[in-house]
Amino acid sequence: MAKKGVIIAVSIVGLVISLLLLLWYYYPQMNIQGLSCSSNNGCEKLASSKYSTILNIPLSVFGIYLYLFTLYTSIIQLILNYETEINRLYNLLLLLLYISVLLVDAVLFSKMIKNSVYCFYCIGTYVVNLLIFSVYLLEINKTKVGKVSFILEYIRIFKNRDARVIMIMHLFSVILMIPAVDSINIYVKNYAGRRHSMQVLNDNISNIANKSSLDTSILPDSLIAVGSKEPVVIIYLFSDFLCSHCLQWHEVESKILEEYGDRVAIKYYIYPMDSRCNKYVSRTINPYSCEVNSAMILAAQNGLYEKLSNKYFEMVNGIGGRFSDKDLKFFDDFFEKNGVQTDYRQNLSIRNYLIKNIEYASRLAIHSTPTIIINNHPVRGMFEYEVYKTIIDSEILKVNKQ
Repeated sequence: MAKKGVIIAVSIVGLVISLLLLLWYYYPQMNIQGLSCSSNNGCEKLASSKYSTILNIPLSVFGIYLYLFTLYTSIIQLILNYETEINRLYNLLLLLLYISVLLVDAVLFSKMIKNSVYCFYCIGTYVVNLLIFSVYLLEINKTKVGKVSFILEYIRIFKNRDARVIMIMHLFSVILMIPAVDSINIYVKNYAGRRHSMQVLNDNISNIANKSSLDTSILPDSLIAVGSKEPVVIIYLFSDFLCSHCLQWHEVESKILEEYGDRVAIKYYIYPMDSRCNKYVSRTINPYSCEVNSAMILAAQNGLYEKLSNKYFEMVNGIGGRFSDKDLKFFDDFFEKNGVQTDYRQNLSIRNYLIKNIEYASRLAIHSTPTIIINNHPVRGMFEYEVYKTIIDSEILKVNKQ
């Protein structure tokens, strides 16, 4: 019983390692290199070498099948513990299987030594295989029969009708395991493909942004700003507080402030996608945008932006971004509770501030939200956090080199 528990535990370790290796094969950018590879980047070299596949199938797929088979068989042995003859047969079959596996491991390890390229995850599977082999060898050594009669003893087991039925059922189960493992392979491959495509897209966007520039010197300080007072990087954000992608930006902003809090400032410039207050918008995309953005400006004028924005984003996400006339009461109630006159709909100073922001956007050829300018590098549209992080890191590096 204890030895079967060891086999199950070690097989689970082998299964996890094989899954990681499969991810590495399809997605070499995955950040496990520091844990799994030597300084000569062994995993990447092995993953792209001719030794990484058999019949164009990654070796890790065979590893997944091997450990699932071992796990399944060990559990069957525990369940059928009363039938010791069948258990002995299983032990022999697994011993012979792991002898062949260790021979393959020896060949692959010799190639590692020859090319001085090492992957510690791969070596981990070799150790797992050796441990499982050793346990099965100990199980077999319990047999007190001669070498020739030893084999004959196992052959006689098939005379047992129950043994034949169990072995046939087990065989069918193992065969059915093949499409299940193949499904894992297909899923990981497709997942890696999607991630790789997204990585390429992110890199391309970052490269384009780094090669582009806008003259941010025309932009005055904004009423709405968060982050450091003495930033290394300034992010100029042209936003509409009702724009669905701008709502997504709020999550990215939180990550940026958490990671770069003392080095980054984010300054908001309002660009309502509403033709009622923005003459450059031919078609209103976000109804009530004029009112919502005006309310945000009023809050900033009274030092209440942070307090209002926290409640606003919680509220607007709760209604799925579908704003209506009745939702304006949210702002009315907020200003009344804080002793501020609720005149954001007709306030002339707010309207003039909006017009100035819109004109700044026009001078910079900005006609959509969100448009994010990192120092002077524009990113038009909403993308993954990594896009903005890449540009921010590049700008910080430039300053550190000066």
